[in-house]
Amino acid sequence: MINKIKNISIIMSVKNGEKFLGRAIESILNQTFINFEFIIVNNDSNDGTSKILQSYQNKDTRIKILTNLNNESLYEGRATGINESIFDWFALMDADDECDINRIQEQINFINNTSFENLGVVSTYGKYINYKNKIIANRFSGPTNIKAFDKMNSKNESFSIIDPSIVVNKNIFFKVGGYLNNNIAADIDLFYKIAEKGFLIQTINKPLYYYRVHETSFSVQNSMKQCEITHFLNYNMRQRRSGKKEISEDYFYSNFWNKYSYRIPRIILDYSKTYYKISAYSFIQKKYLLSLLNIILAFIHSPRYTLKRLYQHIFK
Repeated sequence: MINKIKNISIIMSVKNGEKFLGRAIESILNQTFINFEFIIVNNDSNDGTSKILQSYQNKDTRIKILTNLNNESLYEGRATGINESIFDWFALMDADDECDINRIQEQINFINNTSFENLGVVSTYGKYINYKNKIIANRFSGPTNIKAFDKMNSKNESFSIIDPSIVVNKNIFFKVGGYLNNNIAADIDLFYKIAEKGFLIQTINKPLYYYRVHETSFSVQNSMKQCEITHFLNYNMRQRRSGKKEISEDYFYSNFWNKYSYRIPRIILDYSKTYYKISAYSFIQKKYLLSLLNIILAFIHSPRYTLKRLYQHIFK
């Protein structure tokens, strides 16, 4: 076996996560695969997170708690945990999510049985859950075979995988530079760079990860900021892939984003994507009037995008 592994590190970064933290931890401790270390990074929490973490550490010696007092971001917290991990592969887990009890075993089986020598990342399909722990929708996305991966990569597309569902080869993570500092979309940048270095990203087509959505997850402000940062990451991705040097974020904003001819068409499309996402979430929540309003707003901003997405959801 090319990638035979017997142990894995699981990394969680949490800040003020007391509401769902217990369920997230238990979904890892209850995994059918048991040979892991569970590193949880407490990012300067001021709620009941510390107490919850200590209670679980007292019950299970696989848990290792790291405490940051400088209010690190999600990705900085993850990086802290990854740096402390001892195994060759690591899995992620978010503090407000849950996963199937067979998730880690399925991913390790995939890694151990693959013929791909350049495998770098293994994600899974998933399901959306709400604050009541009810499944509200499927999330089936990501390249499930070489053909799908090559197509996304050749078209400079995002791989659209569920970020916290991933298992990653740690050596490859560091080889590509790890997470980009101070960036709310550092996962997108990481996956681009992994692919650019010739490593493979694959997705298990089973819903093994339960991704919790909150009202703020689909706010216009949050979604638009994410889109804005993604434009910067996409620009540098195209720079690298054409053999050119990357640019700084300051240079991007002063020389591109501040120009109306560059920014306005992208903002219009971003609004369409954002309203479409809110519409879909509202529909799932049975808020049909709100869903209709947002689909109209999405159509006003970009009829082409809206009709394309409707076609994909209805007929595919």
